[in-house]
Amino acid sequence: MPALAQRWHARAAALTSFLNERVFGPDRAAILAAALPASAAEQATQRQDKAAALRRRLAKIDTAENALITELEAPAQPGDPAAQALRQRIRARFTDLYAERTRIETELTALEEATTQDNDPALLDALPILGNILTDAPGRLIEGLLDALDISAVYNNDLHQVTINATLTDATPQTTSRLLTDPRTGQATPARPPAPTAEDHSCHSAADTGGHAMAPLRVVMRSWLTGAGGRGQRP
Repeated sequence: MPALAQRWHARAAALTSFLNERVFGPDRAAILAAALPASAAEQATQRQDKAAALRRRLAKIDTAENALITELEAPAQPGDPAAQALRQRIRARFTDLYAERTRIETELTALEEATTQDNDPALLDALPILGNILTDAPGRLIEGLLDALDISAVYNNDLHQVTINATLTDATPQTTSRLLTDPRTGQATPARPPAPTAEDHSCHSAADTGGHAMAPLRVVMRSWLTGAGGRGQRP
């Protein structure tokens, strides 16, 4: 299988695993509980640690870019095809580093501007448990769920790693339910509703209950793509 197709399949498999296990799987509550920070202080600490890691990566990018610039400053040799090919590859690598720098700086700015938010696990409880039926689900249903869950995926080429995020709001359960029952999505298998809990009534949107809107819930998975030279999946 060509490398590009192999990477695409690995990313698609990571996304399917994310939906099956962390959003619609029976063990999603336990996975979420292990991943969510316990307090505002812990959230702030996590942001600080992530920001520090991003700054360290920016420092490495600085070093790599300076080395590439130094190499390009050497006198060109027009008659040497190998030297010209090397310079082209240096420029291509510099472009890659520049793109990564831009992405990291954007992420760092967002972290520095972020405020502590209360994640509401009840939003996840309100979604149906689907097991693994999404593995062979129709493309139209998958596309609808990606939109409803506000899915984003960031790929790190150097680590062969993809970080997948889903953001749930108080409108997500209702939107998801409509998708699963809409015959146009081709979904033939009925979804199993979540098990009732003592807080079952709090799992409805503010529009349904007349109460306050729930705080958004962010579900995250970081996966090392084994099909693309990576090392497997981590939380």
